[in-house]
Amino acid sequence: MLISHEVQQGALRITLHRDLGIADRAAAVLRIDILIAACRPKAVIIELPQAPPSLATLSMIARAKRRCEGLNIPLRLIDNSHPVTSRPAPDLDQTGGHPAPRTADHQPLPLRPPGHTEGPRAGEEESSSRPI
Repeated sequence: MLISHEVQQGALRITLHRDLGIADRAAAVLRIDILIAACRPKAVIIELPQAPPSLATLSMIARAKRRCEGLNIPLRLIDNSHPVTSRPAPDLDQTGGHPAPRTADHQPLPLRPPGHTEGPRAGEEESSSRPI
């Protein structure tokens, strides 16, 4: 079984049991369209499998989102691919709760492409003449 569904308190909850492949995407989209049309829910909840979503799964989500937006039905996703972990709170600045800027340790990019030789600087003349 590719997907299952249940209606709870007016919300249609669709569970995707495995990540979609290209061959499964059209069937899943059709099934979700039929469920939305038949149930006329107040909200749609799609629960994703534990694997990170494939492109076909993301495409199915985009189609469901467009369908729900067209009917003014809110859509929520439950992503089980990222386990909940505790993280330290972000460093907030004192001016409005935005994260404080962080510095990056990186090497500056060269201003000239590799193999480019230094040319004359502003105000200097070249040692060799070029035709105009």
